[in-house]
Formats: sequence, C-alpha cells, structure tokens
Amino acid sequence: MFNQNNQEITKIQEQTDTDYLRRYLRQCESEIMRLSYDENDKEMFIISNQDRILTKAEIRCALLNRMFELSYSEANFRDLEMTNKRLAQMEAKVSEVHKQRFQKLTSIHPDYKLDTHLTYCHDTQNPQLVIREDDGFYGSQWNDIIEILDTIHSIEMTDSLYYCSGDFYDSYHNGLSLKEPCKIDLTLPYDISFCYSLCELCNSQYYSIPDILRMTTYHIRQEVFLDEPLDMVWSKK
Repeated sequence: MFNQNNQEITKIQEQTDTDYLRRYLRQCESEIMRLSYDENDKEMFIISNQDRILTKAEIRCALLNRMFELSYSEANFRDLEMTNKRLAQMEAKVSEVHKQRFQKLTSIHPDYKLDTHLTYCHDTQNPQLVIREDDGFYGSQWNDIIEILDTIHSIEMTDSLYYCSGDFYDSYHNGLSLKEPCKIDLTLPYDISFCYSLCELCNSQYYSIPDILRMTTYHIRQEVFLDEPLDMVWSKK
C-alpha cells in the first residue's frame, strides 16, 4: 500500500540484531501513539491521521514479523499453525451461516441481498489479548496499537477478513479467489498454507504475526439489503 516503505522493509528483513529491531519498534509505536491521541475526539483524530498511522503500522508489522523469524521456536510455529487452522474454521462457519440466512431471506422475498463478513473486533474494555511468554522479548504496546488499528478499519469499513455475498457461498475478496495461493512475506523453516483471513490481517490491515497470536475476538457481521426499485411519479396540480 505504501510504496515509500518498500526499501525500509527490505532493510528490516535483512536485519539480524534483535536489540536494534526492538529499539526501532519502540520508536515506531511511539510515533503511532502520538498520531492517535487527542483529548477532544480520539476517533476523528485517528482517522484524520490514518495514512500516516498505517504507513508506520506497515513498518511495525515488518519489525515484529522479523523478530518472530529470528526468535523462531517449534512452539511458536505450532501456535501459528493452530491460529491459522482456527481462522480457516471460522471462514467455513461464515460460509455456512451465510448460506443458511441467504436461503431463508430469499424464500421471503427474492430481491433480498446479504453480505456476511468475518471481522476482528477489539474490545477496549476487555481486550482479551493472550499473554505470552515472549511479551518481554518484543516489548510492544499490544493493546494500544491493536486498538488503534481496529479503530481505523472499523470506521473505514475495511475490517472484513473474509466475506460471502449474495449467492456466492465461498468467499472471494478484492478479486482473489480462495483457490489462489495466499502468501505472507515470512521466512520459516517449514511451509504453511495460510488461510485468507490471516493473510488479510497481515498484508492489508498491518497486524503482525505476533499480534495475531494474541488476538482472540472475532465476529460475524451480516448486512441485509432489499433491492427493490421504486418509481418516482410526478403529479401536476
């Protein structure tokens, strides 16, 4: 999304000094926080700065993903596999829920339209982020940064990770069919076939793999439309 970051991300991916990456991460998160907090209207302040925030968030994502690579362990890989599996199961649930609701709606009126979305939803009062042993290794302000990203995507309606629309029960998004491979720029000892939702979180919404391993609250959102034409009749008196 932000081409000016490409060169910097390449440098990050070549970096092997975790102390350097951690210092850079703190600097990056401090800038995100500075761009996100206003005493009068926090949400509007975030939205007014969203391009600058997301530019920094993309760098942050690369930093955390690189630290994940450098601190690789079998346990972390198993956790990533399990998270990927659970998100894939949620995608299957979205398709099933969509199919059932769509069939009920169209039996009532043939012009009903339905969109079903899988989204991440950050509860600011009770975030329910997983506390992990390597929290100190990263030193990230998990709750604050994830809340900021969730605020942007929720308000801008860019929070959909996976969706079904109309009589399409198998999802596609931004022209990407589920039959096409989905990739994350991550180097691991073993291959893993990432589900679309995990790719969307990382590639488009700029949550890092360490973020995603801590995120637990996902929702199904449905939007119902009645596509019924109305004629405007002008009467002369």
